[in-house]
Amino acid sequence: MDAAQNGHVYLAQMLLDAGLNVNARTEDSETLLMAAAWYGFADIVQILIAAGTDVNAKNDWGKTALMDAAEMGQTEIVRMLIQAGADVNARTFGGKTALMSAAGNGHADVVRLLIGAGADVNAEDPDGSTALMLAAEEGHEDIVRILTEAGAQK
Repeated sequence: MDAAQNGHVYLAQMLLDAGLNVNARTEDSETLLMAAAWYGFADIVQILIAAGTDVNAKNDWGKTALMDAAEMGQTEIVRMLIQAGADVNARTFGGKTALMSAAGNGHADVVRLLIGAGADVNAEDPDGSTALMLAAEEGHEDIVRILTEAGAQK
């Protein structure tokens, strides 16, 4: 986990070569991939994907590595995860999607990638919030425009 959180590429590769479980988890079910995605270490993400990590694993809150990367605006990592088969419409246990996180946090490039990969622009959480609503609430006019052009209704 330390290697994934701190970008120690050589150490991560050495541990994986020595037989480290690529899907190892912390006490709260965070995976190595989630840590690398959150902190923006694309090289580590690439190593983990190549080693066969589960790109759709969820932690105790139902978050995936794609959701972490989207929330933090890690565009390159979002692209890598999508190419590796990450579910762009996965939801946390609270009903949030990666698109909602990216939109609410103002990450326009990530929003475009997720839409291009088939993210549901009209997905609602249990409270009825959508990516469009979250972007509008935070004043992200560029994202409101992107979502509207992609067919977001509310």
